[in-house]
Amino acid sequence: MYLRSFVIGSSLLVFLPFFLAINTHSAWLSKYIAALDPEKRNYSFSQYAFIAPLFLGVSNMISLYFALQYEWSITTRYLWTSVTVPKFVILYVYFANLYKFNYTDWFIYSCLLFTVHFIVWNVVVAYLERNLPT
Repeated sequence: MYLRSFVIGSSLLVFLPFFLAINTHSAWLSKYIAALDPEKRNYSFSQYAFIAPLFLGVSNMISLYFALQYEWSITTRYLWTSVTVPKFVILYVYFANLYKFNYTDWFIYSCLLFTVHFIVWNVVVAYLERNLPT
């Protein structure tokens, strides 16, 4: 059950929106959203491509643990996850100094992160959890 959650959380369908936002080929988007500018990153794409799927998979496993402990529905589970996980990401990114952001960039980055996580957890992951066989 936990392995299934890890595999779903780290799958390409879940990771793809984050991959596209961070990918160097999306530099055209950074013209409009300064927070996505590759020049403001203090990490390599290969580091991100390795760590992000692991983090998403473990996050899905942790959400399953809490859902089983507190008897949450899938909707409650992923609403909680979509609010909690981006907070940890923002804290980690901030204290690890992974971006060279000003206040406005941090605000835009946080809004984008919460929006993407909300869609990924409540649409993509919830759909996969409901419809993939156990």
